[in-house]
Amino acid sequence: MDGREPRRMTGDRAGDLATGVPWSGGERARSLAHGIRGGIVAFGIALLAALWGGVLFQLERDENLLLLNAERDTSNFAIAFEEHIVRTLKAIDQATAHFRVEFERERGPFDFAAWLKANSALRDVALQVAVIDEDADVLWSSIGPVLGRVDLSDREHIRVHFERDTGELFIGQPVIGRVSGQSSINLSRRLNKSDGSFGGAVVVSLDPSYLASFYRSIDIGQHGAVTVVGHDGIVRARASYNIGPIGQNLSQSRLFQEIAKAHQGSYRNISVVDGIDRIFSYRTVRDYPLHLLVGIAVNDALAEFEPTRVTYLAATSLISLVLIAMLFLLFRQATALQRLTRDLRLKERELVASKEAAEQASRAKSAFLASMSHELRTPLNAIMGFAEVIQAPTAAPSAQPAHIDYARHIHESGEHLLRIINDILDMSKIEAGRLELNEDTLDLRSTVEACLRLISARAAASKLRIETDIPADCPALLADGLRLRQILLNLLTNAVKFTPGPGIVSVLATPTPSGGLAISVADTGIGMTAEEISLAMQPFRQIDSRLARKYAGTGLGLPLVKSLVEMHQGEFRLHSMPGEGTTATLVLPAERLLRHLKNPVATTAGGKTAA
Repeated sequence: MDGREPRRMTGDRAGDLATGVPWSGGERARSLAHGIRGGIVAFGIALLAALWGGVLFQLERDENLLLLNAERDTSNFAIAFEEHIVRTLKAIDQATAHFRVEFERERGPFDFAAWLKANSALRDVALQVAVIDEDADVLWSSIGPVLGRVDLSDREHIRVHFERDTGELFIGQPVIGRVSGQSSINLSRRLNKSDGSFGGAVVVSLDPSYLASFYRSIDIGQHGAVTVVGHDGIVRARASYNIGPIGQNLSQSRLFQEIAKAHQGSYRNISVVDGIDRIFSYRTVRDYPLHLLVGIAVNDALAEFEPTRVTYLAATSLISLVLIAMLFLLFRQATALQRLTRDLRLKERELVASKEAAEQASRAKSAFLASMSHELRTPLNAIMGFAEVIQAPTAAPSAQPAHIDYARHIHESGEHLLRIINDILDMSKIEAGRLELNEDTLDLRSTVEACLRLISARAAASKLRIETDIPADCPALLADGLRLRQILLNLLTNAVKFTPGPGIVSVLATPTPSGGLAISVADTGIGMTAEEISLAMQPFRQIDSRLARKYAGTGLGLPLVKSLVEMHQGEFRLHSMPGEGTTATLVLPAERLLRHLKNPVATTAGGKTAA
């Protein structure tokens, strides 16, 4: 042995040696347990991800295929509906063109009923056929005799013919007929006089339900919709599960954005009419200023697919549950292995912790005994030394004054020894929870003055100036008088001890914003660093632990103060800077004040007042 301290082993290494378990074997066991559990989790996640990924991929693939089929169907329906519209409009176009030729050739009384009878195609589709004269009045109506004057000069399908003759069939917006009283789409063609000026118009009022009835004859799903829209964006006809309004303006809808790109195509969108998600196909009707929009609801397109989806998901869920159950059993086995390993490791740590705690307790005991032996021997040596001098026979009466001084030293040493013992006993009672407060009503001013009288001589010897700032209207306190004096004396003694003269020690009392009271003891002494503050707040610890340290003490003062303040439901704060001094503040709650302070002011860190 060379006298050096053996290197201490810590952590798992020490624990393994303490229990006799090889370190490498314990580590391998823990790594194996973690590896198995991690492998099971990773394998389970990968397996479930592959299973659900494959199923969801297949479902998405089948769904996309059905949506593509629905898009193809809407495109085919759009072609069929366009043909129907073109045939209907061609029949009306040709009939009105034939009427114009015959009407302009006759230039006299005209048999309108005979002409309508000869054009059966109009009778099947038209709600009304009317002839308008040059004054825009209804000259004749297929519904029956027109009673009185019916002026249509304000109607779009009549006004459009006033300026010029386009020679084309005009398709107007849906309106309520003034003769029929029903909603209709009016198709009109201009009639000319012999000089070519406006001579009237022939109007065919088309019933929108005629188109709708044809659309409903073809199955486009429960929520399918077919819409005929003019180039102006106004809906001319619509057929769906709820017929919906005609005359609605769709010029700002998705339809016209797509038409601007191409005259026909498909897209998916939520309808602005009824809010249903549909797959739409659109076409611009040839030869006429109309657009055709056919939509199949996505839910309708996928309706037959839903049972398949549910079956797939149910089967996959069942398989997943089986897999999870199997993985759970494997996981439990791995967990049992890890738990066994963890218990072994905990046992190792407990043995190491017990060993370290015993060593620390031994070191603390040694440090405490060393500190106490010094603190106790000093006053005991003084007591014994002066007592021996007094006991020695002396013939000189002049020695009697010295004996009085020796007795004073004995008394002071005894008091110091008693304070040390009391501090130790008080701290022991506090840690055991057996210290009780004897609360009473106290006057802070008189309590502080009593404490200052006890340290005034020592402060004067150190050339220290004592200052106090306690408001005259400071409230009475509800506290243990003995313990409050013990707190203040400890703080004042520390302030005097660690403040080289000349210096200042001050005691201040200020109200807190919460209604409590802050009592501060500040000095201009040597101060402490943050690390030294932490050390000073630990029981039986000294910043300077050497036996030949400059400042004596047990190291119980500040910890005891903190414990006593907390027993009063208060808070203890310590602020210090090396070379600048220390401020110790105890904050008592409002419940400890028997009346409120007047003119409260805010307090800053360390207990100093701010205006």
